[in-house]
Amino acid sequence: MNDSKQIAVLQDEEPLGLAKTAGAGRYSPEQMIAALKASHGCVHVAATTLQCSPSTVYRFINRDDEVKAALDESRELRLDLAELRLDQAVKNGEAWAICFLLKTLGKSRGYVERREHTGKDGAPLQVDNFDPRSMSFEELRTMRDRLQRLVKSAQD
Repeated sequence: MNDSKQIAVLQDEEPLGLAKTAGAGRYSPEQMIAALKASHGCVHVAATTLQCSPSTVYRFINRDDEVKAALDESRELRLDLAELRLDQAVKNGEAWAICFLLKTLGKSRGYVERREHTGKDGAPLQVDNFDPRSMSFEELRTMRDRLQRLVKSAQD
């Protein structure tokens, strides 16, 4: 489905009575609010509905507190819907949803993916201060050669 068809699915057939106001060719805050609510907070879809550029919508958002509040509210409603769908997927036993929920909301209970960096047998890593000025020319050359091989193998 191309972009225009996707946008058409998201918006009503009629442009919600959101024609430009007479004369100045500008949109009213009410028109911006209606378009943002109809698009569920998707700025580019709202702009398509209004037949203007997304930058026009963003200007309204940045200049008008009510338009900004409408955007925030629409996005919060979308997040609520996504959370409800995630909850339903968890209830249905879908492994991806359970894993995602545990990794995000279950962090305080230890459901975290992270790498542990420890020394031998779980001891803390011992870090020695490295001063290349104390190395001989031959040691520096050997280190350079090893690093070059590592970089090359990582690129392959």
